[in-house]
Amino acid sequence: MLVLLFICLLGGAFFIHLFQKVIFRKEEPSLNDLWIKLENQDWFKQLLENPNTKKWIIDNKKKGLLVDPYYVQKIIENDMHRETFIKYITEKTQ
Repeated sequence: MLVLLFICLLGGAFFIHLFQKVIFRKEEPSLNDLWIKLENQDWFKQLLENPNTKKWIIDNKKKGLLVDPYYVQKIIENDMHRETFIKYITEKTQ
């Protein structure tokens, strides 16, 4: 009985999620658009002034942290993610 109730609830949640996805489509920004936004940030321009950091960032755009659009968006929008990213880069490039 409980298993049947659980399956019904799980199925209902699936259809609600599917319905929300179809009705409320949210466009994900492209990775190139996010990189442009990131490159326009003052703090990011300061990071690019250091040649070691610049080389590391270019490599990460090809295969690293900056390949994930969700992560790049978090760096742009969230101060804590930004500070953590800056600290990570400075530690890796020293």
